[in-house]
Amino acid sequence: MKGLDPQYYQHQIHLLPDTRPVQQRRYRMNPNYAAKVKEEIDKLLRVGFIRPVKRATWLSPIVVVPKKNGKIRVCVNYRKLNAATVTDGFPLPFTDSVLDTVACHECYNFLDGFSVYHQIRMHPEDQEKTAFVTEWGVFVAEVMMFGLKTAPATFQRIITEIFNDYIPTFMQVFLDDFAVYGQRLEHMTPSMSGSMSPSSIKFKPGKMRVFSHQQQPSRTHRQSRRHRHGPG
Repeated sequence: MKGLDPQYYQHQIHLLPDTRPVQQRRYRMNPNYAAKVKEEIDKLLRVGFIRPVKRATWLSPIVVVPKKNGKIRVCVNYRKLNAATVTDGFPLPFTDSVLDTVACHECYNFLDGFSVYHQIRMHPEDQEKTAFVTEWGVFVAEVMMFGLKTAPATFQRIITEIFNDYIPTFMQVFLDDFAVYGQRLEHMTPSMSGSMSPSSIKFKPGKMRVFSHQQQPSRTHRQSRRHRHGPG
């Protein structure tokens, strides 16, 4: 995945003064999950999202979260690192305001970003802070990971900068949920194609949803995504 140009967009982790690195031990894993976790680690290695290291100053454990469909989500527990991270005050939009704006239009299209956090590279000097330990070794992230304290603010800042000319004219963005809207369906296509091309942001084609005015979005539309964490 090409992602965003790291020359312009990278994620940095700024630590509080006098912070000492914390190295945590790995958690015990349910043996039934071992093969699936190894598969997820191998996948992240293949696509270049993580890389192995021999040692690291920071070390966080992984947590396995089972999904209803039988799959798993492999999460990194960055609580210790997050506690030592300086807060990024860049504001996230209010969900109800976003949905109210979209609902006032005849047509709207919800787009789901494809591994959008992973489309932003970690700053080289901060990669070591993202290190996590598994039974197969220690790995660091080369891309921005879910669960990092300031990742949502970094992503919202970058997206706001990229689509500044279109927000809120015909687009609203909340984290990795994009909404493009217009008074007529035929008016949306040129707007979408013109705005997406310069960003290099990838979307999930199978999760594109187009609605008409008969299908008003709910204020609770996928609000739970705010709390989603995990490297994949």
